[in-house]
Amino acid sequence: MPSEILVIDDEQAILNVIKILIENKFPDLKCTTFDKASPQLFKYASETKNNIILIISDVQLPGISNIVNIAKPLHSITRAVFLFISGHGYDYKYFDKLLGSSCIYDFMAKPCSLPNLESKIRTLLNISKSYKKVSSQLDTISKTLAAITEHSSDSTLIIDSEGFIKYTSPSIKQFTLCSDEKECTGMKFSDLCNSDYSKEIFKEAFENILCSKNGESLLVTNIDIKNEIGNDITFDCRLTNMLTTEGVEGIVINTRETTLEGKLRSSIWDIFNYLNFFLVFLDIDMNIVLANHYLSDFLGYESEYDLIGRNWKQFLAPDETELVEHVHHKNLDVKNKDFREFLNKIRSKDGIIIEVRWFNCPVINGVSGTFSIGIPGDEISSVESMRAYWRDIIEKDKTAIKAMRSLFKSKENGANTC
Repeated sequence: MPSEILVIDDEQAILNVIKILIENKFPDLKCTTFDKASPQLFKYASETKNNIILIISDVQLPGISNIVNIAKPLHSITRAVFLFISGHGYDYKYFDKLLGSSCIYDFMAKPCSLPNLESKIRTLLNISKSYKKVSSQLDTISKTLAAITEHSSDSTLIIDSEGFIKYTSPSIKQFTLCSDEKECTGMKFSDLCNSDYSKEIFKEAFENILCSKNGESLLVTNIDIKNEIGNDITFDCRLTNMLTTEGVEGIVINTRETTLEGKLRSSIWDIFNYLNFFLVFLDIDMNIVLANHYLSDFLGYESEYDLIGRNWKQFLAPDETELVEHVHHKNLDVKNKDFREFLNKIRSKDGIIIEVRWFNCPVINGVSGTFSIGIPGDEISSVESMRAYWRDIIEKDKTAIKAMRSLFKSKENGANTC
């Protein structure tokens, strides 16, 4: 079928003139006219939507109070370019305010000369050809992405700025108490969380992403979700700010089930917790965020949880505080590797002093600080193997550090509530 121009005007004389112009100057195009915005117009547009490439319309039509009421629905059906004509003194500001980026359009004031009208139509036809091609490609891409999202084993959600769910992919029913995606709509995402700890860390991430720029993302790990068998299902959730992205207008949450990973992390933590080397994660101010049992036992505390929040300086030999503080801050410069391996002394609560060789790694991801594994002096034979382990595993995968910290905080939360 030939491409088509749709003309809408309540003055029959104008319809006749434009129709003759199109038939004479654009013989390869079909011209169809309507004298009002009737149901027949929209029915016709729906039946021939792929062929309509340009719509020429009067601004003031019988039964239409605002041009938006005809432009937006016709554009959604046809993806055509518009040429608005009027003798009532409109300008581009009027259309920009009403239509914004809803569609591609131009405007001509009546009366206009036929050569000028012909020139304007030719220009818009060239634009329409490119626009149609791009729209078709975008529609194909959108359908492909939708199919991937709808059938993915992971779940995608969109929440508004208040935290209420606007959309979920169908796979959400595999992991929650919701029987289908519609049941989740209108709930708060935090209501899907199974523990106060998960609600707390999600709330913190949500507040941070609201303050971020459009397009920025934030990863939050180990969120446990309510389901029929308790809290055995955990997720990593990536939050992306798309509040000002047209068609989304929300925070997109991409989830990935990490239940098995969580069990593996727990096993890894058990290994780290009781091996005969020290493990500590210090924040920027050198406060202890993470520590293992072997370190807490040496320092004279019953549990690794007793160290959380204490400043590392209180466990250093008196004459080394200033130097270690310098090393800590130098280590946070990811380009500076001079202090990745460092020897210094620590002291226990009872005053016992021991020399430790530390392997330091900067962490700048969510919580910034220094992650260190220390080998006590009587285990110095392990240094070479530790160097290889540190270079090949820890420094190449700092996400493991954050995962352990998240798990540790979860365990700490559980310990404090028992």
